Amino acid sequence: GNSTVELPASISTFSVLDEMFLTLGDKNLYPNLERAVLAGHSAGGQITQRYALFSTVDALPIRYFVANPSSVTWLDKRRPVQAATKECNFCVNTTILSQKWDFEVPEASSSDCTATYDMYGYGLEGGLPDYLRATTVPRALEAYPARDVVYLSGESDVCDSAFMGEEECLECTPFDGGLDTSCEAEAQGWCRMARLHAFYQFVRLFYSNGTVHELVSVPGVGHSGCGMFQCEVV
Repeated sequence: GNSTVELPASISTFSVLDEMFLTLGDKNLYPNLERAVLAGHSAGGQITQRYALFSTVDALPIRYFVANPSSVTWLDKRRPVQAATKECNFCVNTTILSQKWDFEVPEASSSDCTATYDMYGYGLEGGLPDYLRATTVPRALEAYPARDVVYLSGESDVCDSAFMGEEECLECTPFDGGLDTSCEAEAQGWCRMARLHAFYQFVRLFYSNGTVHELVSVPGVGHSGCGMFQCEVV
């Protein structure tokens, strides 16, 4: 979702989005346009969340819909406290819907990613691309709670096909859509539904604000962009 440190000469996706919204916000061109929407599913959801965090465009109000991302960019080093080992019942949607997470800085273990779990885009550490460094992390964190962000979580996006096959678990019917199963991603939760619900709770804790942003849990939908955006509850 952005130019990388390895490819500093490339054009940032975020810069392209800036130009789009600056054009849409030009009242000489679009005098009746009151608000724009940026919506992304899966990897598109990752781009949308990170752009909502780091964009400085204020040409017009923007509503951001972040649907079923494999990971999000966390706001500090804390992550949700979860079971030490992953078992077949690792993501039960009815449990996730009622779960209240605690958040702690992960402790080091014999096989973990303590040194990398908070690197951008899982977090805000490490070498940041030019666009992000221009915005600055403090400025991004200050602006983020005022963004009009809606997190969309499919209640059936709870599968990890590779793990469930290896462990001979019951088949998880919805396709997992190439779930990020890296250590860094799993520090955020075992599945997409858990990751997004936990992050939403964390955002409100981080800002000590029980009204910041919005979470819409979409019943009966797995990793499907069409299913998410066409659902009646969205």
